[in-house]
Amino acid sequence: MVLKFSPAIRRNISISTRCFYKTPAEIKFDIYRGKQTVWLAFLAGSEGPAFTLSISVSIAVPPNIAELKNLEVLNFFNNQIEELPTQISSLQKLKHLNVSMNRLNTLPRGFGSLPALEVLDLTYNNLNENSLPGNFFYLTTLRALYLSDNDFEILPPDIGKLTKLQILSLRDNDLISLPKEIGELTQLKELHIQGNRLTVLPPELGKVADERSVFWV
Repeated sequence: MVLKFSPAIRRNISISTRCFYKTPAEIKFDIYRGKQTVWLAFLAGSEGPAFTLSISVSIAVPPNIAELKNLEVLNFFNNQIEELPTQISSLQKLKHLNVSMNRLNTLPRGFGSLPALEVLDLTYNNLNENSLPGNFFYLTTLRALYLSDNDFEILPPDIGKLTKLQILSLRDNDLISLPKEIGELTQLKELHIQGNRLTVLPPELGKVADERSVFWV
């Protein structure tokens, strides 16, 4: 199902839950132009199954997105989003968040309070080591973290807390070193660090390298 709202819409959109007999498995919003706020009240409070929400083009992310309690996959790929609402940390069932190809230069306070998050894609934003909130590395359920094409010069030592990571992508940043704590990522299978300013790798990286590991340098 695809819901499309034309540029002629100049006011907030509010759709009742009665529009749907049950929550669809996937909802897509395609906002062609402008910065209209899409109110998601029509899904709030739904007792239906988990679902995917994809939002396209230039919009402001509404704070009441936090009311989508069953949301598991949220896709903001290739928008012009400059910030995320703090309320996003209320999505307790969220497993996959894609905010790649946007304009983020910081993440909201409390962002690390997403207990089910497994895949986080922040590729191609304006993030650096100072953009991460204090609890970012509480995301201990992460299996894949994509931070490529940002502005990181340093990878915080707390990266070692993400012990379930299998994929870590840091390609095309400004990294000058990697912390020794990267050796604590014992489940790591893919590491992408090409396109940085690295001249030496920490010996601890050898702890996670085996015949199943693929490291791009």
